[in-house]
Amino acid sequence: MPANEDSLEREQGECSSRVGPTGAPGMGSGLAQFAPARRELLRRGSRYDIELVTMELRGGGTTQREVIRHPGSVLVLPVLEQAGQERKIVMIWNWRISLEAWLLELPAGTMHAGEDPRVCAARELEEETGYTATKLEFVRSFLVAPGLADERMHLFVAKGLMPCSREMDADERIVVAPMSVDEVLGRVRSGAIDDAKTMLALRLWADWERDAGRA
Repeated sequence: MPANEDSLEREQGECSSRVGPTGAPGMGSGLAQFAPARRELLRRGSRYDIELVTMELRGGGTTQREVIRHPGSVLVLPVLEQAGQERKIVMIWNWRISLEAWLLELPAGTMHAGEDPRVCAARELEEETGYTATKLEFVRSFLVAPGLADERMHLFVAKGLMPCSREMDADERIVVAPMSVDEVLGRVRSGAIDDAKTMLALRLWADWERDAGRA
């Protein structure tokens, strides 16, 4: 592996929020990089900004795209383990304004600018589920929607859960729903869970547990 790819992989393993996953074009691949001709801030939002990016076309002229500039986010897979009981995943029903519907998903949230992903994960776990964790283990990070945004999401597994008070944001409507692993996977198979980040997290978690001998 080229040295620059190795360095980037180490940064990703340490919860780096920088866009540019290992193996990305231009990172040791020999593919060219293309700088935009112009960037224009269209809207500065409370959680992310929207830019108008102008790119030059191969045959001449330009094209424009709206791009979301995002500080990054976290996703938490809380594992509830109680003596004498099968372990459960603490899911949430989350009212999504964009869909005007309830979604069954894992707790998640947007990082503050420059925030440590682990700090954000602990906060979102507490606010959305009413649990704290004695252990937050980083699994990996991934790009959420690179066709629209530069958002990188960091996945953590939370263990050693202990109840605490919940202090949700004023605009959040959330119902906590602990479920067995079999029930969660069954809802994925049936289509009852169709949130992409949640489905990906469950797959990554299963692989992570198997590879580490935790399963």
